[in-house]
Amino acid sequence: MAIGNKIKEERLKSNLTQEELSKILNVSRTAVSNWEVGRNYPDLDTLVEISNYFDISLDKLIKEDTEVVKDARKKTKLRKFFKWTTIILLLIIVSYIGMNYKLRSDEQRYRTNLVENHWQLVKTDLYTDDNAYILRDGQYEYWTYILPVGIIGVPLEEMKVSIITHRNNREQVVDVRDNCTEVIINPSDESNSYSVIVDNDLKVIEKDISSSMKKEAEQYIIKNQKELKETIEATKGKLKQITGKK
Repeated sequence: MAIGNKIKEERLKSNLTQEELSKILNVSRTAVSNWEVGRNYPDLDTLVEISNYFDISLDKLIKEDTEVVKDARKKTKLRKFFKWTTIILLLIIVSYIGMNYKLRSDEQRYRTNLVENHWQLVKTDLYTDDNAYILRDGQYEYWTYILPVGIIGVPLEEMKVSIITHRNNREQVVDVRDNCTEVIINPSDESNSYSVIVDNDLKVIEKDISSSMKKEAEQYIIKNQKELKETIEATKGKLKQITGKK
């Protein structure tokens, strides 16, 4: 191995024993001996120290020793890989911690606002986990559920606050969240109820319903337009109280 010969040559030029060189480089005497007889070779950091100590260029030290060059390049690539992998992992961890902290802060704020605005926990056989809340205010009955962040701590659609409002003892029902409003339709033939998404002008924008259902929903909305707008506005006001958004 050419590099071993060069190390030995430079060591002898400097009148150093293997023991003395090993102490300078902070390695064992056996390591120096192995380099010189070609059993193995120094790592990249040690090569740099040898180059500096004997005042010869690193290129000259490893010239013609293709095995060392290949190994040095391989280690350099691995170091870059591990460096960027570590940076990416750290960014993911920091992002997760920040996201989790915000979600937990939001959840705590929602629960505090609910209590301060006199919402009551729902205690039934169905809801026993202290996450469902109800508020009765005149002709309105508001209901919401706060999904706990839990150990996963990633944002889910279900974590967005949604309020279901019943007006006049379930005669009229809407489901309102910050980016969507749904009106619940109870068919006249007493078949299963369904919901439709509406815009701010109460125009039906639901796409996944039959034409007959859409027509029925539009007729219901036209008939109850004034009351529906009042219910939706009242619900949006309660939603702002919970989330703290203006």
